[in-house]
Amino acid sequence: MTGFLHRHHESEDEGLYPLVRRRDPAAAGLLDSIDADHQRIAPAIAGLTEAALAYATALPAGEGAARAGLAQALDQLADVFGKSNGAGAGRIPRATSPASNRPRTMSRPESRRHRGRPICRYG
Repeated sequence: MTGFLHRHHESEDEGLYPLVRRRDPAAAGLLDSIDADHQRIAPAIAGLTEAALAYATALPAGEGAARAGLAQALDQLADVFGKSNGAGAGRIPRATSPASNRPRTMSRPESRRHRGRPICRYG
């Protein structure tokens, strides 16, 4: 999933947005904002990818630490998404359940929003 998100942003940054900039110079402010979002999100995606690999390959003795690292990486990505969509981190569900310290889903229908608008209509 992180690879998909990285490729999605890359295709926008290298293909779609330059085309939009050429065709509609008035969109520059919006595209600059989206580019800044992508720059903030990229390190968090890389951190999550690394943490997920560490968790997937952890030996039983290191599983707890790897799980904690994965939960922390999910929380960091949630914080970045919260800042990127202007909602603040409080609108994005935390990646861990405090009671169990287990990763849980970050994607709830009410959190699938960008700048306050729904980005999908399913779920």
